Amino acid sequence: MSKKKLLCGVLALALLCGCGKQVATEADNKEDAVTAVSSAEVAEETEAVEETEETAEVVEPEDDGVALKDLCSEYFTLGVGINGSTLENQTLNIPEYMELSKKHFNSCTMTNLMKSCYILDQFASQENLKNGNEEPALNFASIDPTLKWCQENGMKMRGHTLVWHTQAPNWFFRENYTDDGEYVDKKTMLARMESYIKQLLTHVQEEYPGVIYCWDVVNEAVDPESADPDSDFQCRTKCGQDPNPWYDTIGPDYVEMAFTYARKYAAEDVKLFYNDYNTYQAPKTDGIYTLCESLKEKGLIDGIGMQGYWGIDYPPTKDIRNAIKRFSELELEIQVTELSVGVDKETDAMFQKQAEKYEQYFKLLYEMDTQSGGPANITNVTLFGLVDHYREGDTTNSRIFDKDYQPKPAFYKIKGVMEEHTESASAGTVSEESTEVQSTANASSNSATAKSGKIGNPTRVGEKKWPTQHEVKTFERDGKKIYGELYRPVGDGPFPAIIICHGFNSNCTTELGLAYLYSEAGMVVYIFDFIGGGKGSRSDGKMEEMSVLTEAADLNIVFDGIRSLDYVDETRMFISGESQGGFMATYFAGTRPDDVKGLIAFYPAYVLQNDAFKMIATMFDLPDTFELLGAKVSRKYFTDLMSFDIYELMTNYKGKALIVHGTADNIAPISYSYKALKVFPDAKLVTIKDQGHGFEGEGWNKATNAALDMIKELCNN
Repeated sequence: MSKKKLLCGVLALALLCGCGKQVATEADNKEDAVTAVSSAEVAEETEAVEETEETAEVVEPEDDGVALKDLCSEYFTLGVGINGSTLENQTLNIPEYMELSKKHFNSCTMTNLMKSCYILDQFASQENLKNGNEEPALNFASIDPTLKWCQENGMKMRGHTLVWHTQAPNWFFRENYTDDGEYVDKKTMLARMESYIKQLLTHVQEEYPGVIYCWDVVNEAVDPESADPDSDFQCRTKCGQDPNPWYDTIGPDYVEMAFTYARKYAAEDVKLFYNDYNTYQAPKTDGIYTLCESLKEKGLIDGIGMQGYWGIDYPPTKDIRNAIKRFSELELEIQVTELSVGVDKETDAMFQKQAEKYEQYFKLLYEMDTQSGGPANITNVTLFGLVDHYREGDTTNSRIFDKDYQPKPAFYKIKGVMEEHTESASAGTVSEESTEVQSTANASSNSATAKSGKIGNPTRVGEKKWPTQHEVKTFERDGKKIYGELYRPVGDGPFPAIIICHGFNSNCTTELGLAYLYSEAGMVVYIFDFIGGGKGSRSDGKMEEMSVLTEAADLNIVFDGIRSLDYVDETRMFISGESQGGFMATYFAGTRPDDVKGLIAFYPAYVLQNDAFKMIATMFDLPDTFELLGAKVSRKYFTDLMSFDIYELMTNYKGKALIVHGTADNIAPISYSYKALKVFPDAKLVTIKDQGHGFEGEGWNKATNAALDMIKELCNN
């Protein structure tokens, strides 16, 4: 192994971006324990509770016959997947399945049979050509029976899907509608696309009026991995090794044209959606946001579909929350279109974990919905199937009823969440006041707000849920732009403020969850991209120019800029960060100790200098650049890193420091945080049991609660 590779290999672990993601294990789904180092009794108590929970027998309640669709009707419609890949094996042929669907759901989706490969007729299309008609021929035999059932039973349907690169027949894109012809030109393909959309929409609207209430117009067109480099929304060019035929024949504007034709032929009350998977991954979130923002400006889109193939161990709930909050800024409807949580082993224990995960996801969706005072207009949640192993050969176990049509634990967990929110609504906790507050919170960032000139009583943190507003706010260092986003409570202030630092090769979108959390608690929050900060950064500069000292210079600029705002209380300024961002927040507190009211570091990468010192000591000379986690950094990154001692800087900071670290972190070991605990004059270490370099679920909740508790202690007393 070369010296360059050896150094990169060791440091790669320490420099993870700290965006809250991790390789999850089954332990992540247990009730995570949080322990303050100063409290051994709390740790013992937590262990005792865990032992009790492991041995307790889970007894599910009886099904009282109440329909799920009725329990959630004040929030969103509830959808179910009508499964099947042929007319013979589809669930439409199973009376028990359809009766159960009719009872609990008021929306459905055909999971396969409405895709173009089932509707386009190759032979009839070729016959059209012989007769001088260049339009493709469609056959509706795969969809008519289900549409008729919906019409007769008062069931609404999500149309899925009009344009998708997968399950689109290859011959549709080729000359003479043949399997081995050349691709047709763009003009011809656009004509075929328009004809297909026109014929399909006309058929369902004339034969089954009012049944289909929305369409997934385009499916899965955003792909950072195969993106067209000239596409601002990261248009997909491939699917694995296979081409995207829509892109190959039309180009990236195939997406906009599909929405243009759909809007042209759809009935006025039919909504148009863009649908995709892995919407919670930050680069993909950015691409979808950019695409849908453009489509909205042209009046072509009504909503975003988040598919929801989420597992027991992934993704972190905060990532889903961040994506929902980001999409909600577009003021489009949001639907979870294909919710599915599978298990590796079909045991009682695993089905219980599955149930807890469904419960967690539904709690999040209720929390985020505008009906609860959240930011997102969530209008539908669809479970992409109902019964496990509904036919021979079906291996899917992600559904809420077993093969004998008996409710699984997941059914009861979902029902429990719904009942809880139904009771809250009945008790009047969702009122006209809540709606009014949300309207204020979603106000444009350009709306006028009175500035107090820092005159007035300091606000208190966490005593109510503040409506918030958001704006893009940039700064400049040495002629380079620092991109950032400001989240602030609606009001005069003065408010305390917190600056949040992202991790290595990352950007500020990873901090959106914290931004909303803190701003709703009554704080001004600023998240930003370091210059040369990494993947998806909207600040200027390249990563080769970035080092810990350039990031410190950026931090000085934004800290002073936010502190100078009229509605910010300059005596209550906080600094926070994750992973390398936690390292940078600590550096800042140590170099400007009198300006920082409180420091919060989530799984800080205090290991950075130790690894760098050990490896560089074995090298004769440093190369100019290093490849690190898919990013190129320069020699300056390491020389700047070695120019100070982070632990010496800790001694300068006399204010309160909170470190939150997972006990299973093998990227930035918790031992370095224990050392920091001894060095800081006034620090507290909160450990999150069995979680690693990033928190999720209850671990994330407990980490953020610890942070808010410290902030409230410092601001309100």
